Amino acid sequence: MIWAGPCLFTHISETEEILNTARALHEIGVDYFRCKLWGGGTRPEKYLSGVGSDGFTAMMEIRKFMKNATEIQIPDQLPFEPYSFDAIWVGARNSSNYGLRNDIKSCGIPWALKRASNMSIENLIGAHDIDHPTWIIERGVDMLYQPADAPFGPDLKGVLRIKYERPDIFDKLIVDCSHSVFMKPLVGDVYRAFKAIGVKHFMFECTESGKSKTDQSHMLSVKELEQILKG
Repeated sequence: MIWAGPCLFTHISETEEILNTARALHEIGVDYFRCKLWGGGTRPEKYLSGVGSDGFTAMMEIRKFMKNATEIQIPDQLPFEPYSFDAIWVGARNSSNYGLRNDIKSCGIPWALKRASNMSIENLIGAHDIDHPTWIIERGVDMLYQPADAPFGPDLKGVLRIKYERPDIFDKLIVDCSHSVFMKPLVGDVYRAFKAIGVKHFMFECTESGKSKTDQSHMLSVKELEQILKG
């Protein structure tokens, strides 16, 4: 199973670009179109709030031809008919927000929990056993030797531990090949490495052109993603 799409739908003026990306991803066999509607940022110059609920119309149009998913940050953002999604996820910064996790698991929509960069394997397994998300997303952990603009690295050892200790979780594990490295030249290598140990599900950040207002350092074009998936 492959999830792919832009980091963030930043403004309603991007609607056509969002739709074109989704169509192109559908053509290469991507299963879920992933795109945040609500944003954020760690520094003022990088803060983008996102399109918010104004993006529902475009996401529902996408849902006519492929499954879609978005991140939920607060309970008020939970989608209900007619604006429901095929899946939602809790981001890494909210992974220990027990109240939000409880609200999401109660809404009846398949959902994923992203592992925070400082979350131990024990805590990740515990979060799974408490709330039983549909999927767990491995998105990289803190690495001391990484440059400041690429602070995370893929946790191959941790994923192998899950494989042998908790195969039930391993079967529902999604590896985020983009955020785990923040460096586009490494994205394909991460995909191949985790696929080699049996991981079945993957996530990529991708736009039709490969250009983006956010996460440009690892943003793939649809053609680049297609080449990676074809090996």
